[in-house]
Amino acid sequence: MAAVMTTVVLESKGRSGKRYRADRPEDTQALVRAASRLADMEGVHEDELALVPNEPIAEDPRGMWCYLYGLDNFGKAFNPRQLLTLTTFSQLIRQAHAGMLAAGIDAQYAQSIAMYLAFAVDRLASDNSTLTRWNPAGPKPQGALGLQGMPLVWDYAELNPWGGSVGDAATSVEILGSTIPSLSESSSRAGHVEMRDARVQTEGKFKAIITDPPYYDSIDYANVSDFYYVWLKRSIGFLHRDLLGLPLTPKRNQIVMNPYTNGEAEGDRREAARRRYVDGMAVSFGTIAQSLEPDAIVGVVFAHTDPDAWATLIEGLLEAALVPDASWPLDTEMGTKFAGMTSAKLKTSVWMACTPRLEDAGQAFIGDVTEEMRPVIRNRLLYFWSMGIRGADFFISAIGPALSVFGKHSRVLRPDGSQVTVREFLDLVRRESTQVALEQVLQGADLGIVDPVTRQYVTWVWSYSRAPLDAGETIALCLATGADYHQAVRPGSIAVEVKEKSKKLVKLRTVRERGRQDEDLGEDSPARPAPLIDQLQRAAYLWGLNKSEDLASYRSSLGETRWAALRVLGQAVAECLPDGDEDRRLIHGLLGSNVMARVAKGALGRPAKPAAEGPRLPGFEEGGESDG
Repeated sequence: MAAVMTTVVLESKGRSGKRYRADRPEDTQALVRAASRLADMEGVHEDELALVPNEPIAEDPRGMWCYLYGLDNFGKAFNPRQLLTLTTFSQLIRQAHAGMLAAGIDAQYAQSIAMYLAFAVDRLASDNSTLTRWNPAGPKPQGALGLQGMPLVWDYAELNPWGGSVGDAATSVEILGSTIPSLSESSSRAGHVEMRDARVQTEGKFKAIITDPPYYDSIDYANVSDFYYVWLKRSIGFLHRDLLGLPLTPKRNQIVMNPYTNGEAEGDRREAARRRYVDGMAVSFGTIAQSLEPDAIVGVVFAHTDPDAWATLIEGLLEAALVPDASWPLDTEMGTKFAGMTSAKLKTSVWMACTPRLEDAGQAFIGDVTEEMRPVIRNRLLYFWSMGIRGADFFISAIGPALSVFGKHSRVLRPDGSQVTVREFLDLVRRESTQVALEQVLQGADLGIVDPVTRQYVTWVWSYSRAPLDAGETIALCLATGADYHQAVRPGSIAVEVKEKSKKLVKLRTVRERGRQDEDLGEDSPARPAPLIDQLQRAAYLWGLNKSEDLASYRSSLGETRWAALRVLGQAVAECLPDGDEDRRLIHGLLGSNVMARVAKGALGRPAKPAAEGPRLPGFEEGGESDG
């Protein structure tokens, strides 16, 4: 696979901004000369380790899928000029180390300096590969592994390693050097750092243990580490043969849910990988529980949208008899994070403060546990709402408070005596938090008039905007809203199943797609009444076609109570959809049209008083209007 230069970006000292020019013949000639020089170096290279990294990239289609396009070893992730730069720096580190020893510098001190220089080369590699994106928001280069993986990049940015700007060699050294004073001054008491297996018991007991465990299947840490490992081998492998002597990083014992690295049959891979993750987490949490002093605390931080990921984490906690006493969603993600710019992701991580379950904890029935959980979930979620927690983060933030009730019992049973699973617990939490969320999003409207399909649509756009969902997550959302999955994805309904990279996803249909494909959109049928969302989207579609007479006739056919419900629903949906979205524009246009102007307020009705548990909800105050 080849590359064609398209643009040269220029930056001048003392001048703000960047300038751009077309490439010239001398630009390409410089690249050719670098390739020739690299070939000369390879011709005289005699080390047992190849000059250019030839170690294979893992065949993991989730995060390392550049291999599908031929980038199957790490040397292929760099162009010849980048390889010339990195291999030269790697060799210079060896020369610098030898020079320091020759000058009489202490051997350990010289080794430490070489190590920091090797880290700088690794950082330079991250910013100087064919996986480096050009971030127009900077504008600046966006280094490789910004998504904790190695997906293919179709247009890449090559940096000048001497350019005096972001990502150059001097910057890499300066950034690493700037950390040394803060590390040395951080404490007057010496710290102790040790790398060891989290499943192995240590000597002594601790007052607090804080852990940020692997995030299920989000990141394959060892595969990602290989990107840096292959360059460390070439720069300081001669100093650390015990640590850098393997072809690639060891992977057998890492606790991640990776179905692509075991030898089981295709149908068994995912469950076998999940079981390994659950067992590993359970043993690790059990080791933590056995290492605690009386009245000690365990801090656990986790972030994931997949219910399976949370189920496996919770299974590990419960098997170790660790129960959250408190839980907070903390805003941990950078607004400029690359993943956050391309899809709907969590903005928070959930931090749980756990203590061991009481030894005399007994069993309980699910009905009693649900009654105890409901006010806890509602009170905490209303507080989180007041703090600005929204969308998928809102649902995830309910897990900790709910688990503080569910987990304090040794077992939670159904009426027939069988045990409630963690996944069933999560479905219950989702239903309760969905109810609270809908009350807020629909500004206190009577939820009895809102059908399950409409609940599904509103909850989706509020939680994930227009991001497509995994089929499993869509089903979980259906369970929470009371919708039927097959009704939601049937021909002409709100969503459609699609396949991307061998994975089944579900995407929302737009107003125009539904209006063009279903001439009966929003009309009642003998089998079922039309969902409220269908009626809103039909009205918006008619407004978009400028069919005011048809729109007025449609309003008349629905009646004033139903039409008033459309207005409340339209306001909620429009607030959930992203800026610039066409459906948002159509709905805003409908809400401002003359046909909507005569809608009477209050036709939906409001509850006479707030629910018994928890404080008054915004939008339920008598005589008051909520601003949502």
